[in-house]
Amino acid sequence: MANSLNKKELLLYSFVIMISLFLLAACNSSTNGIEKTEAVVTQKKETESKQATINQEKGQSTVNQEKEQDVNNDTNNKVEKEKEKEKKVNKEKNEKSAVLSNIMKKAKQGKVINSNLSLDDRIEEAIKRYGNPDPISLDNQYVYKKPNVILSFDRGSKEIYNIQSYDPRYKGITIKQMKAVLGKPQRDVSSHMYSYLYQASKYQVIFHFDPENKKLVDVEINNPDTSPLF
Repeated sequence: MANSLNKKELLLYSFVIMISLFLLAACNSSTNGIEKTEAVVTQKKETESKQATINQEKGQSTVNQEKEQDVNNDTNNKVEKEKEKEKKVNKEKNEKSAVLSNIMKKAKQGKVINSNLSLDDRIEEAIKRYGNPDPISLDNQYVYKKPNVILSFDRGSKEIYNIQSYDPRYKGITIKQMKAVLGKPQRDVSSHMYSYLYQASKYQVIFHFDPENKKLVDVEINNPDTSPLF
């Protein structure tokens, strides 16, 4: 009986040991699995963190590139605007120079740039071309709003000795530009205005400037042989 009990106890003891070993093995396996899972999770987080850092750096790099591009675009736009401005200024300067040269060319022919009448033409020629003068005209000075001229003539001979011309092309021309194109004038001819006289062959051409803004107002051509002026 004792021997039989001992065998049962031994078997039970052996069974308990086997169960314990099994549980221990299962526990170790579970622990290893958890550790592996935690390692995988940690590695994944590290990978995601690195990728996020890379993406952030790429994003910052893109932002910096865009900012740099914007700066370059702004600089290029400013340069282009300056070029356009300079081009416009040069174009206007060339146009004014051409007008001044044309004024002198016409003056040598006894003409102004906005009329085909010539000094020494008779006043009847003006009436024939432009009709009767404006009502504000004087007996020896006819005003024509078209082509915007004032004609002074001798009462006896009826010959035109002075033509005063107003034209939109004169707008903006300065004293400095006049002197740059035509050189130094022969003399000043007015005390209350900035008026400058040039000799144009046998005729005279006079430029009248506004005393405030120093811009050209009108141009006058004169025949010194028949005119009481200048």
